[in-house]
Amino acid sequence: MEMENGNQMSEQVPTSRSSVVANVQEMVRRSTSYVPENYITNQDDRPNCSPVSSDVPVIDLSLLDGRNEEELKKLDLACKHWGFFQVTNHGVAEEILNNMKDTTSSFFKLPFEDKKKKLEYWPTNPPKLKDAIETYSSEVNRVAKSLLGHLSLSMGMEKEALLAMHKEVMQSLRVNYYPTCSMPDRVLGASLHSDTSSITILMQDDDITGLHIRHDGGAVTNKTTARISSASFIMPYHDVEIEPLDQMVDPQNPLKIYKKIKYGDYLKESLKEKLEGKAHTMKAKLETV
Repeated sequence: MEMENGNQMSEQVPTSRSSVVANVQEMVRRSTSYVPENYITNQDDRPNCSPVSSDVPVIDLSLLDGRNEEELKKLDLACKHWGFFQVTNHGVAEEILNNMKDTTSSFFKLPFEDKKKKLEYWPTNPPKLKDAIETYSSEVNRVAKSLLGHLSLSMGMEKEALLAMHKEVMQSLRVNYYPTCSMPDRVLGASLHSDTSSITILMQDDDITGLHIRHDGGAVTNKTTARISSASFIMPYHDVEIEPLDQMVDPQNPLKIYKKIKYGDYLKESLKEKLEGKAHTMKAKLETV
């Protein structure tokens, strides 16, 4: 269901193709054990899973805002070696987070006939859905801008550098519902991929495994409990030109691997291909490299 300001809510059957199926909950309600053959992932495409959740870097945003140099170094290492980190002390009130979780959960619990109704912008049920999403999105926007500032500092630039490059931050929200699955080891909610946004801020259920992070070469759908995740994609305007930053190019070997390209064109080209690792970055590589 398309929503205002790029917001989306979707029910997803776990699939390596990341396709959206409108009646996913109805299919699961009819049979909790049946999984269509085309949703079973090839053995070679399944991630090699190991319990590394305790090793994922944890970044304290309040320390970053206090200009703590050690925390800034942790952020730099997290980006270089993981490309992923958890954020604590972000300042988003627990009430706002819980309200977002509760109202989106209520939406997905609605009868199928109610959920498939398309309005111009927002569903009227649950009645507080619009307010919950707008309040949550406003807080995520604040956190995103703070992170962009600290990322700028970690790369040796002025704090406002990355934010200025965006012209004005665009933000898109996608709320996904992943049903229970009788074959969690054989089915993926989404194929292995890297997002095309500048950064993605993800909120998911605290006590339900499902998210996989690829690290050093090596949780999917859950067998007993459905999962909801809210992904906020932070990106520049479509006409912003993106290219390697001078600070990131080795002065001893100034050859650039990627070309200058408008973000909108880069995004458009990446969406034409199947989500697969970092394959979308090939669209921006120079042909001579």
